[in-house]
Amino acid sequence: MDPLTKEQFDELLLPAKGICFSLFIPIVRSTALVKQNTVRLKKLLSTAEQELINNGLSVSKAKKFLEPAHDFAFDEFTLQPECEGLAIFLSQDLFRHYYLPRSVAEFAFVGTRFHVTPLLPFLVEDGLYYVLALSQKKIRVLRCTRFTVEEVTVKGIPENLEAAMVYKDPERQLQYHTQTPRYPDARGAAIFHGHGVGIDDQKIDLEEYFRQIDIALHPVIKVEKAPLILASVDYLLPLYQKITSYPHLIGECIPGNPELLSDHELRDKGWALVQAYFERDVRMTREKYSLSTGTSRSSSTLKEVCTAAYQGKVESLFVNIHRQIWGVYNPETGKLLVHEKKEPGDDDLLNAAAIETLSRRGKVYPTKPSDQLELFAVFRY
Repeated sequence: MDPLTKEQFDELLLPAKGICFSLFIPIVRSTALVKQNTVRLKKLLSTAEQELINNGLSVSKAKKFLEPAHDFAFDEFTLQPECEGLAIFLSQDLFRHYYLPRSVAEFAFVGTRFHVTPLLPFLVEDGLYYVLALSQKKIRVLRCTRFTVEEVTVKGIPENLEAAMVYKDPERQLQYHTQTPRYPDARGAAIFHGHGVGIDDQKIDLEEYFRQIDIALHPVIKVEKAPLILASVDYLLPLYQKITSYPHLIGECIPGNPELLSDHELRDKGWALVQAYFERDVRMTREKYSLSTGTSRSSSTLKEVCTAAYQGKVESLFVNIHRQIWGVYNPETGKLLVHEKKEPGDDDLLNAAAIETLSRRGKVYPTKPSDQLELFAVFRY
């Protein structure tokens, strides 16, 4: 399952022609209950059809509008690996569906823009990183996010240490044997032998091995500037740090023999090391809000935040992705109407503030339950 990309998310922020329909459902993976997914999806589409009719569309036009989603429900809705949720977006000129790596609350929305706030955790609580798994037999390069992992083919990277040494000196023959490791976490790490067996020779061999890896790997990862994590016996990390020219190598490694770990296990262990790296922006933004509370540089008042969002003043916004506040905001007059229940023509004002902020290059994050606020923002000025 491919992760939702920023480019795909940004597409949903663009103004759409006419009506926009957004749908989210959690996925049941139990074999005995899997048919419930299609049943619930069809039920939500029926509810949406009735809402379209209530908003003035004829029965035939409402059915025609939802036809791509109905076709998907009947013909294409299949489980994907690690899929826990589904999102569908439909307008006059767009139909997109995304399988999500964790569950979402069941929700359907008909309005003049797409409902995107449930997708925020998949973008701001995630991040791209690489795991370089070094073992005695092979190298794996894994491209990871919090929820996904794929092995990357790297042109020119040596298959293993022996291949690296043969490339350097075709006459050289290396033999491998496994002995009880000096390090508790080594789990049978390889001891490398060649001409002049000894610690210095092993170090020279490894330095050449790592140099070839770094030369091949650097062009693949340098554009994204993603964190790189080494998975190997831990005493190899300082040696690789010495050799590599890549500035985003994480200062901790995934210890032990990576041959004993699956791609998914390496991904999860890697995420534990880089999670704080990806969350630092959120922490710094929260601190900025706390320091500016009570000043003109921040607000948790709905009308003030909506006005600032439409004016491009919001630098960072936190919204409750599990709530909707129904109403209408007029950016020309600044008039705000809030309704207890959704009425025809209403927008989710939290979603609207998020889209206006993102469209003007602001940042939007989900709130935490401990915030006890529906939204709060830090202003640019």
